[in-house]
Amino acid sequence: MKIINKHAALVVAGSDSCGGAGIQADMFVLNKLEVAGYTAITAITAQVPGNILGIWEVNASAVIMQIDSALETGEIEAIKTGMLTSSKVVEAVFFSIAKLKKKIPLIIDPVIYASDGTELIDNKGIALLKNKLLPLASLVTPNVNEAQILSGIDIRNDNDMINAAKNIISQGSKAVLITSGDLPGDPVDIFVSSREVIRYKKKRLKGQFHGSGCRLASAITAYVAKGYSIIKAVEKAEQVISKLLINNMCIMD
Repeated sequence: MKIINKHAALVVAGSDSCGGAGIQADMFVLNKLEVAGYTAITAITAQVPGNILGIWEVNASAVIMQIDSALETGEIEAIKTGMLTSSKVVEAVFFSIAKLKKKIPLIIDPVIYASDGTELIDNKGIALLKNKLLPLASLVTPNVNEAQILSGIDIRNDNDMINAAKNIISQGSKAVLITSGDLPGDPVDIFVSSREVIRYKKKRLKGQFHGSGCRLASAITAYVAKGYSIIKAVEKAEQVISKLLINNMCIMD
């Protein structure tokens, strides 16, 4: 059976029961950008904005089957990963993606902590993420805290962000987009590849936005699925998600 939309992407991530982040946010963005979304759910959560009440990891074999069934359709043009919870889940994702004969662009949103501080992936999982998945990535989209963990660099300003991105690239990723909403002042997202550094300056909006990182990475994934280069996909996604935030279309904590 053929999908209705012309383009399709696969999202591998956790389910957010309050709908603001995770698979639910990913599908919202993909649908808005007219890209069909296949999903592989890695975990089920019970949460309200700002507070995770429980997390139940999906069996690794079930994660593999979800990913493989989507890839076997031949429709998938881009893959995004979000919450991966543990080394077993990271291994499952790596197993499915590494065996692909045709390379599909991989966008990694390295979800490590929830907004309430809950740990969403264990230390062994982080190590495997760095050693196995980052070398497969076309783009990694950490926030400042995630970039610090992946790079080991303390980030206080733009230069630190660039150095952290370069460190992540040295681990195998082709490009990095670090979002700076956790730093004081107006946010500046910084895109770094082996060839260029691009800054996306924004005005700080009032409130805390639940799921904005998921949505940005999903928008990038949608544009990559449509055939845009990584750098052009980032540019267009930054514009789209900024408009969504301004129009209060992300759930606020």
